[in-house]
Amino acid sequence: LDANRTVRAYHPASLNLVKTVALPATVPGNTGGTIAQDYRAIAVDNTGRIYAADWGRTVTRFTAAGAVERTAVLPGTSAQGPTTRP
Repeated sequence: LDANRTVRAYHPASLNLVKTVALPATVPGNTGGTIAQDYRAIAVDNTGRIYAADWGRTVTRFTAAGAVERTAVLPGTSAQGPTTRP
């Protein structure tokens, strides 16, 4: 993941670049608004789905092509800041 929100996938044996996927700057929120993203963690499952987490406790699942499938805001505590997001 780079500063332009581009995820790069590499072949595990050759380490050749397989593909790139640009993640969106915003994702749908739980209440119909949008949430600006500052992605900090990326994971990919065996089907190619991309999972991204940001500083605001938002986890988003994307298709292998980078389309948003689902967004969830994880519960927090008052010490972590507001527990609701758009």
